[in-house]
Amino acid sequence: MAKRAKAQDDLYQILTFDQADNHVRSIGELQREIDKLEADTDEAIEVIKANAKKDVGDRTAKIKKHLLSLETFCVANREDFGDKQSRKLLFGILGWRKSTKIILSKKTTLQKIKEVFGAAASQYLHIKEKPDKDAIRKLTDEQLKQIDVKRGRGEEFYVEPDQVQIEKSLTQ
Repeated sequence: MAKRAKAQDDLYQILTFDQADNHVRSIGELQREIDKLEADTDEAIEVIKANAKKDVGDRTAKIKKHLLSLETFCVANREDFGDKQSRKLLFGILGWRKSTKIILSKKTTLQKIKEVFGAAASQYLHIKEKPDKDAIRKLTDEQLKQIDVKRGRGEEFYVEPDQVQIEKSLTQ
């Protein structure tokens, strides 16, 4: 299927390289405006995040204080639970859950899993595998063919505005 050409009303009419240069300048100015908008947005987001982090931290500290206070109360009044693990209240449930924890030794567990389980160790490990395109790019065409990879070639149009020159023209 052939590429569909852009409709002429979707394009600017450019007849000379001077006009082309003005369009490159426009692109540079628009990129500059985008960069400024993104920088301003990032700055505003960082301020909001900092304020939210403080507010969340304050609330998290209050939640921890409530939790510890409730746990202390429940431990002191454990006999009021009777033979049950929990007690339903108007706004929620208090109680204890059975839990199992796995406590790993950061120093030795990984190595021991590999030693004990050998080739089967991978079922006990998280391993994320994906092709490394940078490394694959260095292979020969014959090697690429063996692994069912093709090297694509083509030309991509680019425009590279001279931001220094555009900045100078804006300050004149």
